[in-house]
Amino acid sequence: MTTTFAGTLFLPGSEMYDTERLPWNRRLDPRPAIVAAAATPADVVLAVRLARGRDLGVAVQATGHGAVRPADGGLLITTSRLASVRVNPERRTAVVGAGTRWAEVVAAAAPYGLAPLSGTASVGVTGYTLGGGAGWLSRRYGYAADSLLRAELVTATGERCTAGADEHPDLFWALRGGSGNFGVATELEFRLYPVPRVTAGMSLHPVANARRTLAAYRDWAPTEPDELNTAVVLLTMPDTPAVPEPVRGRRVLGVRACFLGTEARARGLLAPLRAAAGPALVDTLAEGDFAAASATLSGQPAPPTAVRQHVEMYRSLHDEVLDAVVDTDASIEVRH
Repeated sequence: MTTTFAGTLFLPGSEMYDTERLPWNRRLDPRPAIVAAAATPADVVLAVRLARGRDLGVAVQATGHGAVRPADGGLLITTSRLASVRVNPERRTAVVGAGTRWAEVVAAAAPYGLAPLSGTASVGVTGYTLGGGAGWLSRRYGYAADSLLRAELVTATGERCTAGADEHPDLFWALRGGSGNFGVATELEFRLYPVPRVTAGMSLHPVANARRTLAAYRDWAPTEPDELNTAVVLLTMPDTPAVPEPVRGRRVLGVRACFLGTEARARGLLAPLRAAAGPALVDTLAEGDFAAASATLSGQPAPPTAVRQHVEMYRSLHDEVLDAVVDTDASIEVRH
């Protein structure tokens, strides 16, 4: 194996150190002792071995969306340069590098009428998949982690390893939902699904109807078919010219949906929920290919920002939960 690091090492005070170390969520301000920007899988091996030799903790960052703890004093491996996509339409699979974002996979699969179990377009594939990955096709096809077929990774001892159903099956089991604690992934292979057309988008309604809409959603959601993924959101729209005038700068209620079927059928299924929400101020629900739907559902990529995020899982939405959701000024998304 090569002993030359093909990427770039950044030390505190060096040019681009701050750019390389910062995650998407700027509430975190990590100060690693070394940032190793890997250009090849072999670079990841060298970085891990360097950390072991210097008794440094190791953190990994691709796009930085999943960072939850600062890598202070350790070695931060960035894999954003390991971005690649290879689609096999016959096998309905994709092989992607560790720095790839979902928008790249969606675009590569679209010409074949295929789609991944993707998240937001700007989010990295690797962290999302290894963490579980519940997206807009998941009620029909499952978590992204369940579609993982193989992972190439570097272990804590600095060895390259392939984990799959027939190779290191225990490690493969742990990777699918165990997030980043079992090695540094450099490449993933996962299933794609035939999704030639979908109906997707969001309608925006007066926020005054939020309480009754959430109550209706609680009763209606268990009846929706697996082909339909929905969410009710409360958010304050930016006061910018890019936002439609009826909702510009306003707090609004949103009904978001992605349906594996026609627009007419989708609107019929969503009718009870939309009736509770009232007349739409803006409505982007439309039928098209999955690539267009993914862009619509993702919106514009959010710039790096300081944000506090919190997730709760509920088996049912009690009145106290609905009251708390309606009474806050935070952005809220309730998904089934």
